Amino acid sequence: MEILSKIIGGTLDGIGPFFLLLGLLIFIHEWGHFIVARMCGVRVETFSIGFGKKILNWTWGETNYCLSIIPLGGYVKMFGDDPTAEYPEEDRDKAFLLKPVSQRIAIVLAGPIMNLVFAMFLFSWIGVIGEPTPGPSLGDIEKGTAAYAAGFRSGDTINSVDGESYTYWRDIKKHIESSPNQEILFEVTREFTGETTEIRAETILQDNPFIFTTERKIGWIDGLGIESKSTIIAVDGKDAEDAGLKTFDMITHIGQEKVFNWRQLKHMLHKALIEGSGSVELTVKNYMNEDAEERKLKFVTAAKIPSADNFKLSSFGIQKPDLVLYHVRANSPAGAAGMKPGDQIISINGKTINEWDVLLETVTNYDESSGPLAFGLIRDSKKIEIRVSPELTDIPTATGGMDKRYAIGISPTILSTGNETTLAKITGPFNIFWHGVEKSYDWSKLIVISMVRLVEGDVSAKNIGGVISIGRVASQSYDMGLIAFLKMMAIISINLFI
Repeated sequence: MEILSKIIGGTLDGIGPFFLLLGLLIFIHEWGHFIVARMCGVRVETFSIGFGKKILNWTWGETNYCLSIIPLGGYVKMFGDDPTAEYPEEDRDKAFLLKPVSQRIAIVLAGPIMNLVFAMFLFSWIGVIGEPTPGPSLGDIEKGTAAYAAGFRSGDTINSVDGESYTYWRDIKKHIESSPNQEILFEVTREFTGETTEIRAETILQDNPFIFTTERKIGWIDGLGIESKSTIIAVDGKDAEDAGLKTFDMITHIGQEKVFNWRQLKHMLHKALIEGSGSVELTVKNYMNEDAEERKLKFVTAAKIPSADNFKLSSFGIQKPDLVLYHVRANSPAGAAGMKPGDQIISINGKTINEWDVLLETVTNYDESSGPLAFGLIRDSKKIEIRVSPELTDIPTATGGMDKRYAIGISPTILSTGNETTLAKITGPFNIFWHGVEKSYDWSKLIVISMVRLVEGDVSAKNIGGVISIGRVASQSYDMGLIAFLKMMAIISINLFI
């Protein structure tokens, strides 16, 4: 009964945004047909939003306007659209099929063209409001990558690329992708020291991981990106436990300062503990519970605060949650063996595991002849062992296809976050108009290319969504805010145009 309630509740939550999005797009489309038909002198008998039985209708002039019970489309019924009918002489000038071919083409094309014009309007409106856009700061730069070898470090802010300043990461990325097999000069500022330095990095020519583009090969610097580990924590120690911190808590503020990622968490907590003589207020929210409210906690330690170079969060009971299970799939080998969300994996077959990638590699390369894998876990502060036999599983790929590999049905608590965003606003009438045109062109091209990739077999047909998919994304984008909802509406409007 509880599951049914959740399904019904989730469905009802999505109905409002779904009807708002789809209803407006249908209205715009049919209004295009309607207005051009009227301009060409064609009598419009019915203008309907929805199909089936009419639940609301009224007549104004020659047209009956109605709202019908099935809200999955609409139609404009024009006088004179039956090629077998005979029309009185006095009505022949109002018949659709008796109009010149050019006018009939204009009426038919007016619907999809209105969807394109509406998308341009929406993108222009987004440009005026401003769209949150990642700035030029980098995320975590892992050791062993080309970016680290070139001299980039986590949190660097890129001031210029080949002498040109950029405000947004998207423009820096575009510069790199358009410069394969070249040396690029970067000027960067270090995150916490403020030191400015120059870095020369060689790009390589690589297959474009984003397949919905005509650019099959791009310039690439391995390891250079804007993603960082989030501030979700695992708790394993007295100071954190005494403060009331719990595994899956996300620390959002240290004192009054907002913290965005794990690097900042370590740096800012160290600074705050020194300034507060071992005491600081934390604002946290539990990541596992979407409805949980933020909590303010007093974090106090009696331990001596070491220097910044020697400061470790683990010394105060705060751990990275990478090996804490976020989800265990029902009916999976792990679920059947007894693994649960919140379990922390510490070893496999007696070998200590410190990174998720090592665990993933061990499971993926499983040999059935070797028997079950022995997972060492910590659950409720106690060490336990659970044996699991991985099974060959269909794993979704980035392009929507399926790949078979060994898996046990678990997901880690690894959440990446981008850098701070700023509102990218467009000013000036021409720039606003051109922004709408440019964005509509970009999305039209992307949608057409995705269709080509589908035909070529590079993209799975499972990526094609229908009414349920539209309802889901409408609800999700609505929850994310006005900009996300307007953007989704513009993209679907372009789909209708194409």
